[in-house]
Amino acid sequence: MEKSKAVRTVVPAVTGPVVVAVRGPSRSGKTALVERLIEESHKAGWKVCWVKRTHHQIDLPEKASGRVWATSPEAMVIHAMDRVQVTGPWCPPDSAAVLAQVPDGVDLVLFETHTAENFPTILSERMEPGEGENLLGRFALFGAKEAAAAALPLIAAMMPADRRLDGFMREALKLHGGHGCAGLVLGTRLA
Repeated sequence: MEKSKAVRTVVPAVTGPVVVAVRGPSRSGKTALVERLIEESHKAGWKVCWVKRTHHQIDLPEKASGRVWATSPEAMVIHAMDRVQVTGPWCPPDSAAVLAQVPDGVDLVLFETHTAENFPTILSERMEPGEGENLLGRFALFGAKEAAAAALPLIAAMMPADRRLDGFMREALKLHGGHGCAGLVLGTRLA
C-alpha cells in the first residue's frame, strides 16, 4: 500500500491567528515539536498560543484550585511565581469552541491534538493522514528540531503579510461582531 503524500497548500491568512495542528498519538513527540516551534516562533517575533485537548485532570481535588473549581466559579485566575493561569468554564470539545478561548493578539496557535482537524497539520510519522488533511510536514519521535525547521518557512508563508494591518483588521472585525466584508477592509485601510 502506497503511503499518502503530504499536500502542502500554503495560503496566507487575511487576518490572524494562523492555526497549525500538531497531530499524533500519545508519546509520539507532539509536545517536543510544539516546544521547538514556540522557541523558533519567538525568534520570528510571533506571539504564540498552545492549545491542547486533554483527558487528564487539570486541578487535583485535594489542592485549593481543585476545591475552588468544584464550586463552579465563572472563571478562576491563579497568580504564581512564574505565570498567571486563567481557567474558564467548560466549552464543547469541537475545535471552533476551543479556539474561541484563545486570547486576542496571538499570531500563531499550535493546536496539539490526536484527531484530524481542518487546519494545516504537522503529522506524526506513526499515523496516516486523514482524508483531505492538509499536511505541512511529518515528524518523528526524536525529530522535533528537523520537523520544526522544515515547518517554520511554511508557517511564515501563512502569516498575514502586513502584521500592522492584521491588528487593525482584528479590531474592526470585533467591532462588527466578527462579520467581515470588502467595505470593512477598505474602511480599515483608509482609516
